[in-house]
Amino acid sequence: MLLPLLLALKLKAATLIPIFLGTIALIAGKALLIGKIALVISAIIGLKKLLSHQKSVTYEIVSHPHHTSGHHESYSSGSDIGGYGSSGSGGHGPWGRSSLDAQQLAYRAYPQAS
Repeated sequence: MLLPLLLALKLKAATLIPIFLGTIALIAGKALLIGKIALVISAIIGLKKLLSHQKSVTYEIVSHPHHTSGHHESYSSGSDIGGYGSSGSGGHGPWGRSSLDAQQLAYRAYPQAS
């Protein structure tokens, strides 16, 4: 009773495995063919650009922030620590920074060389 079922299972596997392997081979063959076509097309485009003597100009748009205030505040070693005052330094509120130079802000803890 068990032998015919095992034989049927083996026959089914023997017929389906080549179909699955053939399907995988077909998909791999298509991918290889498409890869070769893409390589040829990119080689043609590359050679065309390499051999052409036209100059192409590209433009890049870079936006810069616009500053409207023209005053510069200097650092004062008073009650506000690190340029952050409780009443607001520079009129920017309690979280506003004073307009210190970046070098002064970064290196003021180091001793000054004479």
